[in-house]
Amino acid sequence: MFVDNMALRGISLALALIALAANGHPFGKVVKLFLGSLISCVAFAILNCLISHNGATVLFSINRTRFTLEAAVFGLSIGLMLAGTAFWCLFITDESSSDDLVYLTGRTMPKFSVLITVTLRYIPEIIRTFRETLSAQKMLGVYDGRKFYTRAAVASKTFMTVVERSLEDALETSIAMQAKGFGTRGRTFARRQKWTVRDTVVCAVMAVAGIFSVAGTALEWVTFEYYPNVILYYERILGVLTIVMYCVLFAIPAAVTIEGRLRWKSCLSIT
Repeated sequence: MFVDNMALRGISLALALIALAANGHPFGKVVKLFLGSLISCVAFAILNCLISHNGATVLFSINRTRFTLEAAVFGLSIGLMLAGTAFWCLFITDESSSDDLVYLTGRTMPKFSVLITVTLRYIPEIIRTFRETLSAQKMLGVYDGRKFYTRAAVASKTFMTVVERSLEDALETSIAMQAKGFGTRGRTFARRQKWTVRDTVVCAVMAVAGIFSVAGTALEWVTFEYYPNVILYYERILGVLTIVMYCVLFAIPAAVTIEGRLRWKSCLSIT
């Protein structure tokens, strides 16, 4: 999100799609995500051309209004950033669960972990409950669903019912968590993870790659200029190392996922 470099944003988007494919998403879905990202990038490029007219390379003019290549490239970069961020958030959602977050932050920040897990779970849960309640009302013949006014009235009543139910569930959950002593000192967790040498190596590589990537972009070892001309500048050694470390940082999730799936398949073949 914070790297204003079109080349690095494109690398991030490509590796995010590879990570999603390695995480078990069907090839057709990954292709649809890729095509959707291309459409969004083109849309942002056209929109930025209509808004901004800066740049030295004029593609064409309409009524003395210039449409420049630099404005199109800047809009394309914005589309790459939004698509890459959305795909990485999708990968994190698929790969991690609320139990992982509670395990990582439950001891040090119990209230924060509960707040995040409840927030992430609330919207999907309320949508699922709303659909179930609405379909149950249809099956019971409460309304036929032909008139817009009837559907809107039933939908509003159903939504209020679902909200009341969610508040009751939240109250019951808080009472249960308080009874189990969540957040108190000395509480143990049922899930225990073993820290291995492999975890240390992966975290060390990610730390080095992340620090080098941040330093390289902050110190302008790799820069991408949009105005007045599109220029990709990088230093011979440090710039190339920054790009390599950036690729390594975003390739680790896909590599770890592929390695885990291969190990799981090997265990299945042995059993």
